[in-house]
Amino acid sequence: MFFPRNAESKKPIPLPKDFNKEISDLFNSEFKSNIKSNQSINVKNFLYKNELICMLYFKTTDQLKQQVFEVSMDYEALVIKESDLEQSELADQAKEIQNLINFAVDYLSVCLDSFLTEGKTPSSEWTKIDFQKQVLFVRHHTSNLDLEEKANEILGDEFLDGLSEEES
Repeated sequence: MFFPRNAESKKPIPLPKDFNKEISDLFNSEFKSNIKSNQSINVKNFLYKNELICMLYFKTTDQLKQQVFEVSMDYEALVIKESDLEQSELADQAKEIQNLINFAVDYLSVCLDSFLTEGKTPSSEWTKIDFQKQVLFVRHHTSNLDLEEKANEILGDEFLDGLSEEES
């Protein structure tokens, strides 16, 4: 089950829809020689008020489990109320988010390469690491995110809110 690292992270702030696809396409292209025709790589990014999460999941057709690599970084998003921010402030924040996601993608690339070449994965618990002078929190698990998303749609927000409170 997907739960953000920070208990305060409840509802993600939407990012552009095509953004995740562009990153997924990049991974599938870069790792083309390492993956089989029945395997694919997908990336999802979640921005919360105080956290940015980048998630890479490696799927194999006809297998229930997927390899899921997650990177979390502390991030304080600007609160936008009735256009109280200048366009330049919004542009600066968008650029900062883009840079952080690029940084997380670099680390996810290292994780995927290590998994494909050596079978190594990070811990299943959030683990703090220093990567190129940046503090990251990483973890790995085997879940089926597509199946979980469908179940979440059926169960609804009220059920999920109660579940996340129990987990914290």
